[in-house]
Amino acid sequence: MSFDIYFVKSKNVDANNVQDMLESENRAPESELFIGHELRRQLIQAIQDSGLQFDVFESKDGHKVELTMGTYQVAMYETQVCISLPYWAVNSQEKVKEEVQAIMNILFANGFTGFDPQSEAIIREPYGFKDNFAASKSIVDQHLRKVKKPITPVTWLWMVLGVLLAAVLIWNMIQAA
Repeated sequence: MSFDIYFVKSKNVDANNVQDMLESENRAPESELFIGHELRRQLIQAIQDSGLQFDVFESKDGHKVELTMGTYQVAMYETQVCISLPYWAVNSQEKVKEEVQAIMNILFANGFTGFDPQSEAIIREPYGFKDNFAASKSIVDQHLRKVKKPITPVTWLWMVLGVLLAAVLIWNMIQAA
């Protein structure tokens, strides 16, 4: 599970068309959504110039470039850019939040509009990413605590007693046959 923020190269994004834009496969260079190799290279350079450290991986077909920032990723496709942060405690650190905000600012400065699917918000300028990530992470953490309840000693005792009872019943059935 991760916190994702999507960006498209369009200022005409609204709640009615954002999903269509994100699902678009129109890779034609004349499309307003098209993010060509040169623009991706400029974005990577701007992120690097901001002082961030990352590894770059490019797909063999050239349709995807991935920046691995350590604990999160920036994936650049021909029709969208996605920042993806796993709900790990390390991604709650102020340093990570500042890095993500810096990347978002670079995208905004280059004509991108964002979409936060967690809050269904269209993002045109810096917004409360830090607060939205923290709120989403809190909800995920609460859910995981409910799902991953530890097995208590009492539960173990009941499980062992149940297995022993089943074994005794099976043994008695075998002896009676």
